[in-house]
Amino acid sequence: MTPFDDLPHEEQLRHLADLAAAALASWGIAAREPPALINLSENATYRVDDAGSDRRWAMRVHREGYHSRNAIASELAWLMALRSDGVVVTPAPVPGRDGELIQSVSHPTMARPRQVVLFQWESGEEPSEKDHLTDKFHILGEVT
Repeated sequence: MTPFDDLPHEEQLRHLADLAAAALASWGIAAREPPALINLSENATYRVDDAGSDRRWAMRVHREGYHSRNAIASELAWLMALRSDGVVVTPAPVPGRDGELIQSVSHPTMARPRQVVLFQWESGEEPSEKDHLTDKFHILGEVT
């Protein structure tokens, strides 16, 4: 099997999409259509639309070897603390069918399992360049 990083970009995207679709079973979700890629950086982030309702989630497929499971768990704990303390609105992670927030998902197109996290979808829009965000960034800086 060709290492993932050595595959052409389009093939990498297909493999990630296949893994994201397979990961839905970890949450018992029947999607209306395959997860839609919305961002690709150090991780791949997908929008997932439920087949039977208007529910929507964001799924993050972690890059292999980028962060440990413990580091991901620490980030999720921090996000949940920020949310529960009312500091900033953060997406809430969704436990899988096994109760775990982080799912290890295997797929035949990947040599090793990937860590996958599902988040509740938060509606909103990207701030415009005209928005005054200085105060909000000061708050965020204080808690980091």
